[in-house]
Amino acid sequence: MNLGSQLGQTTPVRAVLLRGLFLGLIITLIPIGSAQDVNDQGEEDLDDLLGGFDDAPVVKLELPESPISKGWDVDGFMRTDMSYSIAKGSPSPGAPDYRGFSRLQTTLRLELPVTISENWRAFVSGQAFHDFSYGLKDRTNFTKALLDLYEDEAEIRDVYIGGSPWPWIDVKIGRQIIVWGAADYLRVVDVLNPLDNRQPGLVDIEDLRLPITMSRLDISVNNRWTLTGVAVHEVEFGNNPVFNGQFFPFAGAPPSETLPSRNLASTELAVSLNGSLPGMDVGLFWADYYDDTAHFETRGPDLGLYHSRLSMMGASVNGVLGDWLWKAETALVSGLEFNNSPSDSRSRLDGLVGFEYSGIRDTTLSLEVVNRHTDRDTWICGLPFWVGRIMASFSFFWRKFAYVFAILRLYLPRPLVTLDQMKLLETDNVLDGSKPGFTELGIEATTVESIVPTYLRRFRPYQQQKKLRLDAR
Repeated sequence: MNLGSQLGQTTPVRAVLLRGLFLGLIITLIPIGSAQDVNDQGEEDLDDLLGGFDDAPVVKLELPESPISKGWDVDGFMRTDMSYSIAKGSPSPGAPDYRGFSRLQTTLRLELPVTISENWRAFVSGQAFHDFSYGLKDRTNFTKALLDLYEDEAEIRDVYIGGSPWPWIDVKIGRQIIVWGAADYLRVVDVLNPLDNRQPGLVDIEDLRLPITMSRLDISVNNRWTLTGVAVHEVEFGNNPVFNGQFFPFAGAPPSETLPSRNLASTELAVSLNGSLPGMDVGLFWADYYDDTAHFETRGPDLGLYHSRLSMMGASVNGVLGDWLWKAETALVSGLEFNNSPSDSRSRLDGLVGFEYSGIRDTTLSLEVVNRHTDRDTWICGLPFWVGRIMASFSFFWRKFAYVFAILRLYLPRPLVTLDQMKLLETDNVLDGSKPGFTELGIEATTVESIVPTYLRRFRPYQQQKKLRLDAR
């Protein structure tokens, strides 16, 4: 069977494809055959073949810039998230049952980017979800507040308009998300947007931050540094677990929460400076905002939850070294208030380090560690003597086996108290007034101020000692 009969028996689409493939092979073989002919005729000078190209005039073609098309487009996705509890005990009578499927949530996200002009754009996104797992359980054991928060939801997320009135200025106004710092999972300087904590640890990182109404102004300096000013007009504190839910940490219902007044004074302010240095990106941050975590406070006869006004100054840095991305953040937070001590505000120093490793194909390993040190007094807790004896036994092990287990000693904690100190603590050594005092015993007390200088005499400088000896003559 020849090629013509084969083509005649194929479908029109396949015939076109076969003819195109056959024509492409012919075009590809033409220069090969021409090169073979040239080699048969003899080697020609390469300069002769390329001659004249250096003297040819250069023609510069200027193509007209394509205009920015105004319009809009719709994008989005749908996903299903599932959680199944395999080691959860039977609930008490009347309590919600979270055994089996505890989450069977289908989410629909729609996004609408709109191009207004060459320099101005708008963006709108919305999201809705429904959790089918509650339909598989006894709904009478779930409170209305819990079902309203977890079973279904429909909301408008991002709604903003942004543009560049000048080449070095960008403006964005509306409901938006602003990410600060280099960390992805832990927050140190990223304090502007509230978080969705309804299911801690189970929320996708892209959905963790919640958009709020803000005004943002970016000023570019030398295309390397960006100064950003932010005003937060909508004060929100995120979505937290509700009472009677599987993620609520307390057995009792919390008191009512008091939100700040919605006025100009409640506006949160923030400023950042981000730039690039050789091999790294750095950022400086300042924010005056409300604490997302409320504290218990008694005002009048009622106990309630209130949010403190905080001030944060911080910095971040990240750099690339081979397949490693290193990151670090630090921040000083002032104005923290704690439960039932609102007048005693404290500061806190936060530090974060982390890395991302991408040396494995299609895989990224990430680690972030944060340490938060609060400027608070040490907590004092009373312990029975038998607990103290157990703690003191470490000192005995420390001394007796120090040379035998020298390596193990490096990893054991130093003892807080010794056995001899425990014996002293078990016996009262402070008079309670029932025993004779100094007067009854004929002892004349001496003030500390008159005794301590005699202890410090040997620490005086040489010139003072010499002067005292000369004055004594």
